[in-house]
Amino acid sequence: MIDMTKIQEMLTAQILDIYVYKIILSVFILVVFFYLKNFFTNIIFKIFNFFFSKKGITLDEKFLDPFAFLFVILGFYLSISILSISNEVNNIALHIIKSLSYIGFAWILFILIDTLAKEAGSTIVDGKTHIRSELANFIIKFLKTIIIFLTVIGILNEWSYNVSAILASLGLGGLAFALAAKETVANLFGSMVILWDKPFEHGDTIEFLGTEGSVIEIGLRSTTIRTFTNALVTVPNAKLANESITNWSKRKVGRLIKFEIGIRYDSDPKNIKNTITDIKNTLIENDKISKELDSFDKPALVKQNDLLGYKDLLAVNLNSFGSSGINILIHCFSVTIDYNEWLETKEELMFKIMDILKNNNLEFVFPSQSIYIEKEVN
Repeated sequence: MIDMTKIQEMLTAQILDIYVYKIILSVFILVVFFYLKNFFTNIIFKIFNFFFSKKGITLDEKFLDPFAFLFVILGFYLSISILSISNEVNNIALHIIKSLSYIGFAWILFILIDTLAKEAGSTIVDGKTHIRSELANFIIKFLKTIIIFLTVIGILNEWSYNVSAILASLGLGGLAFALAAKETVANLFGSMVILWDKPFEHGDTIEFLGTEGSVIEIGLRSTTIRTFTNALVTVPNAKLANESITNWSKRKVGRLIKFEIGIRYDSDPKNIKNTITDIKNTLIENDKISKELDSFDKPALVKQNDLLGYKDLLAVNLNSFGSSGINILIHCFSVTIDYNEWLETKEELMFKIMDILKNNNLEFVFPSQSIYIEKEVN
């Protein structure tokens, strides 16, 4: 038979001035909360997912982690409340729990922002919004910075630090801070200038100060560029905002094809004229070459053509008398702006020019010198 008196004496015994039954109950609550965290978080996840699904947003399962974290913290809070420990220890424990709670809520907001950013990113890709991806990225990072700042302020306030005094001290040390953060502030304003002026966007191919590549990311401090040699270059935004930038992607139609072909000086002028005419007709008949006859949706004003990047200049002319032969200039633009397609168009054009010269009995000139020996007469 169970001796209830001994059990009662055991439960009412004290360890470090805490009743044993309170310790057992506290541990039991911790274990229950730990094992029920998955069940609880799944319920919360389904509730949130139900409301967000109405907006066409699918929540990531990473959303479960911060709720599980907060649920376990709640278990710690209840278990400590049951122990009835000394006020000093209890206050420290509560400060720790509340500080962790701030972190947990910030964690939820971070995942929520990432989820909304992912949805906004797909909307931008689909062309359903006029928000630039660079601006969306800037807003996301700004919001996360604000959340971190507010979380730190909340934790400091929880531990009874005088936040107003800290902010005031920052004001007194503003000059030193400004000098130390001069480059950071310059880069921040540089990113704002880039977002406002729109000299380039994500994915654009740009060139500046000898660096050429595709824009990977426009951040708060710097812009990341992947060069054609597959190197990753990070450039401060302040430097980018103050330098001349060539943007090869800001064009709709027209990538320059320009070269000279040299023919022999002893060529028949009639054959040269026929060759120029044949090359020009070849360019006009080629659908891959941009021309005025093309039915592109071009603005009416020439200045708008230049602004948006429409080029249709086509010229084939006798250009110069070189040191080794007569030079014919070929100046035109391909319809495509893609590099590989441009190379294929250029290659096709060069083969056709070779055939035209052959059909007109003309030969390419090569660097040569004629040496005349003067014979002396005695």
